[in-house]
Amino acid sequence: MRKKKNKWLRFLVFTLCIAAVDVVLFSQNLVGLAFVGAGVVTSCLAVGAVALNVVVGAFGYYNIFKKSEVPLISISNAKALEKPDDYFGALESCRSKQVFKTYIDRAEAQIYRFDEKSQSLTTLLLQYFTPEELTFKHFNSVLGSVQELFFSNLKNIINRMIIFDEEDFNKVSALLLEAMPDYDERQRIHSKVEVYNEHIEFIDKTLDNNDDVIVKLDELILELSKLDSAQNCENLEDLPAVVEINELIKNVKYYR
Repeated sequence: MRKKKNKWLRFLVFTLCIAAVDVVLFSQNLVGLAFVGAGVVTSCLAVGAVALNVVVGAFGYYNIFKKSEVPLISISNAKALEKPDDYFGALESCRSKQVFKTYIDRAEAQIYRFDEKSQSLTTLLLQYFTPEELTFKHFNSVLGSVQELFFSNLKNIINRMIIFDEEDFNKVSALLLEAMPDYDERQRIHSKVEVYNEHIEFIDKTLDNNDDVIVKLDELILELSKLDSAQNCENLEDLPAVVEINELIKNVKYYR
């Protein structure tokens, strides 16, 4: 309801602005544009002003009623997220919730970094193996597990953002700052705020986990870059970074 009111308020303000500009342009006491009874230049300018009105008006009204409507991703749709662009879109749909702006920026930066590290790792492996070799396939499956963990974390973050009621969170947070003589009521409000804070804390910790994933990929790239030949890559599973990645995946799945 509030969004609709804001939309119509913007519509009214925008319309009044266009009308005010027209008054200035076509008023005889001001600019004095006219279609008849004036010179050729003045008439042409009047036609141009009307054409500009149509273009600006169409663009403005489109932005107010169509473009500004960014649909929230529902939880059921969030399950269907596949490509990085899907995650960017889902995160952006939650940006209207002020409390999550810095978390969204952080998550989007992580997606860029993760994609960059994944490509670097694949390129490095292809220096030692062909895609048909078992070692490459085996190691590529490790990367696939890391990707699954990373994007599963993002999906959980997006779901938390979707169900978070920021308006109610702000309202109950403000109530805690007020003098509230009723102890039971204050405890109820406090418990409600704690639930919201748990959502925020979950998002923060999950982003920390994704940072750990990216760091492990960095370490793995560094270890691989130090290898001299394919013979040194035979026991990739024993590399410290691979062991740590597998442990990280196991722990996250256990505690999730």
